[in-house]
Amino acid sequence: MFAKIAAATAIAAATIALSASAACAAPMVHHTTHQVGTAHQVGAGHTMASQTYWVYNATDQPLTIVGVTIDGNWDGVNPPTAGFVVPAGSSYRFDMEDDFAWGNTATVNFHVGSTATYLLAIAHVDGNSEGQLHGFTGSRFDGNGDNRYTFAVGGPQSNIVTLENTAQTVHNLSGEQGEAQYKAFNSLCDTGSLASCTFDAKSAVAGLGDERLVGTLLDAEGMPVDETMSWSHTTEMTSEWDIEAGLSVGVEGIVTAEVKTKYQQDYSTSDKASSEYHISVDKGNVGWLTYSPPVEKVTGDFTITLGNDTWNLTDVHFDLPKNSGGVGNGGEMHAYQLPKGNPGIPSGTEFVHSR
Repeated sequence: MFAKIAAATAIAAATIALSASAACAAPMVHHTTHQVGTAHQVGAGHTMASQTYWVYNATDQPLTIVGVTIDGNWDGVNPPTAGFVVPAGSSYRFDMEDDFAWGNTATVNFHVGSTATYLLAIAHVDGNSEGQLHGFTGSRFDGNGDNRYTFAVGGPQSNIVTLENTAQTVHNLSGEQGEAQYKAFNSLCDTGSLASCTFDAKSAVAGLGDERLVGTLLDAEGMPVDETMSWSHTTEMTSEWDIEAGLSVGVEGIVTAEVKTKYQQDYSTSDKASSEYHISVDKGNVGWLTYSPPVEKVTGDFTITLGNDTWNLTDVHFDLPKNSGGVGNGGEMHAYQLPKGNPGIPSGTEFVHSR
């Protein structure tokens, strides 16, 4: 037996049992590849067939690979791996290659969400000793009897399986649930997601962004410091919950396009500024500069649809950077100083005073 698993791309928790099929063109799909894996055949001199398989996770739960079994001789490099998570709204892909003369089977096992009671299984049998190839033979979903999830098989070679919630479900998240809103829109509305996302801007008001440390700390331990400090800062589009993680490219595009259309204003997702600023620091103190960039404070509502699930996110807030002319026009600079050793002295590279 000679076979191989080639690419792996995931976004869901299910179980798939698959084997290679006849060579054919890969299906047209429009989703970002989240993981690509390859595996190499052990042996040579045999005619191989290949097929690409997809699992679409249209549920509101992640899919997690819990095991992979392979029938045949395999030498894999980054094949589907236990523990890999496919988020809601994403797709999982892997390619199979199989010897025409053998019927090999590979199985990728997923769990849906945090429970082990839901298991999606796809059965595929290929090849026999006479060199004949068989196609996709079936699939099954093993739940706990409550019919919470359903699946459908499609694609040009019956090689696409879609898993979704059975019931129509609405998730309402208000502005007071900002962290949950961020987790929902940042993943479900990213480029390549299966979800449909719209943003309806309700207001856009000019203001200042959070105060950020710029330049370096000035230590006046031996004598006073009086100098002009050079500084630079790049302001990124933000929401109130993405200080560390940042916004996905898909979300940035959706929000900026809506603001441009509704308010006839064109915004970038970032603005870089640099300039000089005078600062005086007393002997024994440590001084620093902060910059509050000019931003457009946008509030609006997201509507996200995925399979039978709808998310209504109200009063979602974003700060869009405004053009500062490269020198911080429209922003504010502040100089601070505290006695050396004071715990109020910033220790990170970007100290934030939230506004």
